[in-house]
Amino acid sequence: KRESTADYRYYLNYCTFSYTMGFWTKERWEKEIDWMALHGINIPLALVGTDVVWKNVLTELGYTREEIDKFVAGPGFQAWWLMSNLEGWGGPNPDWWYVRQENLSKFILGRMRELGMEPVLPGFGGVVPSTAKDKLGIDATDQGHWCSGFRRPSFLQPTDERYGEIAQIYYKHLEKVMGKSKYYSMDPFHEGGGISSGKYTEAYRAIFDVMEAAKEGSQWVIQQWQWNYSKKLALNAVPAGRLIVLDLFSDGMPKFDAYNGYAPQDAVFCAIPNFGGRSGLMGRLNNVADNYFTYKNKYTTIKGIGVAPEAIEQTPVVYDLIFQLPWMGSKPDMQAWVKNYATARYGADNAVAQEAWELLRQGVLNYGAD
Repeated sequence: KRESTADYRYYLNYCTFSYTMGFWTKERWEKEIDWMALHGINIPLALVGTDVVWKNVLTELGYTREEIDKFVAGPGFQAWWLMSNLEGWGGPNPDWWYVRQENLSKFILGRMRELGMEPVLPGFGGVVPSTAKDKLGIDATDQGHWCSGFRRPSFLQPTDERYGEIAQIYYKHLEKVMGKSKYYSMDPFHEGGGISSGKYTEAYRAIFDVMEAAKEGSQWVIQQWQWNYSKKLALNAVPAGRLIVLDLFSDGMPKFDAYNGYAPQDAVFCAIPNFGGRSGLMGRLNNVADNYFTYKNKYTTIKGIGVAPEAIEQTPVVYDLIFQLPWMGSKPDMQAWVKNYATARYGADNAVAQEAWELLRQGVLNYGAD
């Protein structure tokens, strides 16, 4: 008998939903969700259907369909739209697409919940269309551009009197399409952006408060990626234990030491096996095994493990190792682990296959941090 030492076993990245999953069918999603269950994943990110939610929110706020189309991105670019890096790019989406996505979302979430998973849903992070200041008469900060050319959405100031109203409308429509969850993902100021008032502590507290109002006792899941001073403030702006920080690149550039294990919040050790949809064979098997147990033994705040790939369907061995680690009491002998992996993979004890995998472990699967 083995018991998991990781309360949170997280899977996916915003980018995956565009690089790999943008046009997946129900059948492909069913295979992936079954794979999640077989690997012990219990809090997968679930974003399919968010475009439907925002279409309904903006319709209630008085936006025309043409105005909505300038905000909601197309499926190939929704990852960066949902991380508040751009708006409208790759659209507009036809009516049938929204019907399709709502149906697909309900299937995905139903299957996840049926298998005992608690999906991480897209919460309200204060982001609104760049036209919202004039259209709605609210105090929203123009966040400028991302990567030089992409217009970013605006950020609703937490002190605006309509903040709670707009958030409530968002969570109402989120519940209609995707239900409720214990976990909500919000990643304000991803790769830049900001608010003119500089009231970041108030902004994080406002994001938490409206989430709590929507689902009492829920937890905010946030990505650690290119953090700066303003992002660090979230650690103490949110009540202790109510924020879960995903240290996205723990296998290559862990940041636990820089933030004292993200105390007083919970943290998740994550790996990024793929950047940009690259299809080459690569991995950090030794780094993953070393770093996970090193940091888990050092910081009691690390209560989970996860994989946050920008794209998938490469190097399954990395995923198999990562999601076995929570069921181990200490770092495995990696040479022995790879030997057993070869036997399990091919269904026979073959010395040549084992030697080949050992060469891979010492070579391309021992990739550095750069």
